Amino acid sequence: MFQEFQAQFDAWIDAQHAGKPGTIKFYKSNYQKLLEFEPMRNLALDRIDEAVIERFKFWALRKVGRTTVDRYLATLRNGLRYAWRKLKIIDKAPVIEQYQNERQVEYVFDEVTYQLWLDNAEEPLRSASVLARNSGITRVEMLNLERDCVISSAKISTRTATGATSSSSAGSSGGPANACSKSTRNRSRFSKT
Repeated sequence: MFQEFQAQFDAWIDAQHAGKPGTIKFYKSNYQKLLEFEPMRNLALDRIDEAVIERFKFWALRKVGRTTVDRYLATLRNGLRYAWRKLKIIDKAPVIEQYQNERQVEYVFDEVTYQLWLDNAEEPLRSASVLARNSGITRVEMLNLERDCVISSAKISTRTATGATSSSSAGSSGGPANACSKSTRNRSRFSKT
């Protein structure tokens, strides 16, 4: 069963990524999200096929964006490949198709250009830029920010509607990284209406 396999997967992840607590947390939290999909939770590993995965994708897209769904799918693929290739407890792993990144554009700012951008950008774009650069939060995750984010002078932790958290360092005053304020969210051109 997929749910019972979690303990074995977690032990493998702990061994494979020892000394990398962020990576371990990534895989374990994504596996938990996979278990939230009830039709897959109690399936035998060899019963998880492309049709089940496709239903999972549609279910997950109602809650999060494609980038986050891709993270879940990557975790599922790694788990099923481990069961197939290393443990030999399934005969094959299904083909798991992730979403293609529609924009194959890489934006790179050197420090001078980035500071120029910050000096000229208006709110809430300025705060959103700082938050994205310092935490790696995606646009969809940013749109799902909840008011209960925690702000301190040393660290900013945010929680999205899906429960995902991200942290970033801030200056002593909090400065532009205070992107969680209600007024900033309400003025955003990306806000849900």
